[in-house]
Formats: sequence, structure tokens, C-alpha cells
Amino acid sequence: MTSLSKKNLVIVGSTGFVGRRFCQYLLDQKYYEKCNLIFSARNIQKLNQIFPKKDNDPRYITKTMDTLDPTHIGGVLREAHLVANFAGPFDLYAKKVVEYCAKNGVNYFDITGEFHFIKKMMDRYGDNAKNSGACLIPFSGFDSIPSEVATQKAIKVFRDKFQKDPKKVEHLFQMKGGFNGGTIASAMNFGTKLSLKDILNDHYLSGNQTKMRNLPKPKYFKAQKLWGVPFFMESINSKVVFQGLEQLEENNLFNQLEYSEHMNISKSLGRFSHSLGNHFFNSFNLLLSKKSGQTFLKPFLPSAGQGPSERSVNNGFFKLFSTASDGNDLVSVKLRGLGDPGNKVTVNCILSVLDCFINDDSHPSGFCTPYFAFGENLVENLKRHEIYFEE
Repeated sequence: MTSLSKKNLVIVGSTGFVGRRFCQYLLDQKYYEKCNLIFSARNIQKLNQIFPKKDNDPRYITKTMDTLDPTHIGGVLREAHLVANFAGPFDLYAKKVVEYCAKNGVNYFDITGEFHFIKKMMDRYGDNAKNSGACLIPFSGFDSIPSEVATQKAIKVFRDKFQKDPKKVEHLFQMKGGFNGGTIASAMNFGTKLSLKDILNDHYLSGNQTKMRNLPKPKYFKAQKLWGVPFFMESINSKVVFQGLEQLEENNLFNQLEYSEHMNISKSLGRFSHSLGNHFFNSFNLLLSKKSGQTFLKPFLPSAGQGPSERSVNNGFFKLFSTASDGNDLVSVKLRGLGDPGNKVTVNCILSVLDCFINDDSHPSGFCTPYFAFGENLVENLKRHEIYFEE
């Protein structure tokens, strides 16, 4: 039974690897005291096996929802205030859910990194969302909350110290974790649909504008004394960073800022090893972009619903060193999180967005980046979920 005094939260894709972790965390942390929990999935038998109802357990409700069926969607979301979506690939399974939320004033957030899909949704339903009052926040997982938050914090620290704008923001990631089947499926789905121009256009999510960056190369970071290869998620994160700058009306930074992301493979490896690593990642991305390559890779990768072991999920981490500079002056800040980035950190990121929605009704409407929607409230909530900012 639901409480009329609390917001109704519908979780879409509650049986997936990340979705079920999110749902279990909601139960463990007693989120049912803050909102009415409705776990939904296409396969209700599987859902009830994962989250069995005992003695009419009042903590949550389970419902069937086929995200390709508008009748199912309308039936489940009719009384929803919040929708958290984990059912990917999103380009295949989230279109009608996004449409319903945008047209009916339902606040929506997800963990997609499929920027081509979000571009389509913005073009089709952006006006609907603004008119209905719905706030839709994609990219609410590891892609791309850490990158956007670190960028905004680095810019602020640079401004506070030097009373001017930086010309460049550079990120260096260190991380430990694994991939789950849902992430791989999404990557395979949109890998064949993008051109090199799409990948390199930092303004892809900003109307019909274009801001092309050069093909990234390995780089040495003097402050950290580490080498880095181009980060494979940069093509996603950079678009969210620049969309956020546009929404915050940071016109100078939006047009002029140079932005890049790299990843350190190992502290003990130097330039040659990182050059080899760069060739490996380029080859892997090339295989993902071809149907024949995907066929070759599939036997070696996790299937939908599969992912790292619980030990690996808990023992993972990420560190993000962010540098803002203008050629003369420089500042460095750090963001760090506990747990596997693609799984535990992703859950902690989207939980931080949920906390903002629960506690703050003053958010904007339309398609928003996480930091644009909630600003420093998001940063404070990240701390509560083991993601910390340090100057």
C-alpha cells in the first residue's frame, strides 16, 4: 500500500545488474520511509524471484511493465512522481518511457551514456517537458556526473583564485572495476550508429552547433607524474559537460574551453605502455563499431544481467584529478569514489540525484544535466554516497 504523503518512485528495469543493486540499496537504506517504492520489470516472475513479497511486505510493490507497450507504461506511471530507468539499451527500450514522462510532467532520471538517443529525445520532447514541468536528467551515473561535477568545481576554484576564466580543463582518471552486460549491450547498440564527427563534436547535445576536437593522444600529467591514454568515455562526458555550460549560460566557456579526459592504466607504466594501451582501446572501439567485430567480441564479454563479482564491485574505486589552467596559472582538484565505477559508483551517483528530487522541488524543467539541475545540492548528496570532492 502506498502513502499519499510520499512521492511515488517507479524503478524501470529492476531485474538488471545495476537496477537490482539500486533497488536493494533502497531497501537496505529504508528509502521506503522517504517515498513509495514501485519495482517494475518486463518479466514479473523474475522480478518476484529477486524481490519476493513476504506477508504483504509494505516496503515496496512489484509491477509488470513492458517499456515497448504504451498501455503498460501508462498504467504503471499514471501516479508516478519520479522514474528511475535502468532498462537499456535505452535507444531500444526507453523511448516511450521518456515520451510519457516528458508529456505528463513526471520527473525522470537514468544512467544512459547513449548521447545520440538523448539528442533524439531532446529534439522530439524537449518542448513537451518544459510545458509539462517535467525535469528529465539522463547521464546520472558514472557517465557523466563525476566529469561534470569535477569540471564545475575546477572552474570555480580557478576563478576564486585568479579572478578569470580558465582556457583548459583536463581530467585524469584512475580506476578499478569491471563491465556489466547492460553497459556492453548499450555500447554495441550505439557503436554502429555514430560517425567520427558525432564522437568528436563537443556541442553535439547543443542544438545544431559544432565544436570539434582533435583525435586524442596519450599525455603525460606533470602534477600527478602519470601517463594517461584517452579515456574511452570522453566522447560521452564531454558532451554533457558542454551542455551543462550552455544551460548555465557560461557562454565564454561553452565556446572557448578546451576539454580532455585521459585514464592512467597503471602507476608503474610509462609512455610506451600507454601508447600500446591506446592502440588496444582504439582496436576495441573499432570492433564495437562493426557488426562483425561485435560478433567476434560477444563470447568474451558479459551478457545482459551479468557483471563483476560482489567482491570486485565493492573493491573497486575511481580517482579523478581535474586541472583548470590558462597557460599561466593552474589549479588542481580531485573527486574520488568507492566501489566499481560502472556499478557501485553508478548506483551512488543516481542515488544522489534521487536525494535531490526527494528534498528539492525547485528544479528546472526540460532536459537537464545533473549539475545544472541541482548544483551544490548534488555535490553534498554525493558525499553521503561515498563520492568526495577535495581541493
